Amino acid sequence: MPENLVCWKCGASIADLPFPLARHASCSVCGAQLHVCKQCKFYDKTRSNQCQEPIAEPVYEKEKANFCELFQVKANAYQTRSTTAAEAAKSQLDALFGGKAAASVSSHDPKQAKTELEKLFGLDNNDAANGSLEKNSLDKTGKDS
Repeated sequence: MPENLVCWKCGASIADLPFPLARHASCSVCGAQLHVCKQCKFYDKTRSNQCQEPIAEPVYEKEKANFCELFQVKANAYQTRSTTAAEAAKSQLDALFGGKAAASVSSHDPKQAKTELEKLFGLDNNDAANGSLEKNSLDKTGKDS
């Protein structure tokens, strides 16, 4: 039996449970089902069907108990959820687009929305008053005016 057997969801020890794990086995702390892909040593997010076993039947719900005959309990199955990658991506987007997107338009005020739209397209007040979206507009013949 592997050492450091912990629940895939909460990290609580499951070493006191009888092995092999029954299909209906659950964590005594959080109640998560344990005969699941995320608790299996063959679980691999980078592989087809997220499983290292090529002959395994596809299991679509990785956090629910299944009937996989290839299941082998994995030591240290608990993975802390890291938000650092997501936070880094958001900060890069904020830097690229000049601030937080949610803060740019905070109300449903039509005047504020129009002002934001004009800033987005680089229009000054004269262009906006004339209804022109381009500084160099084309006349009816298709030539620059």
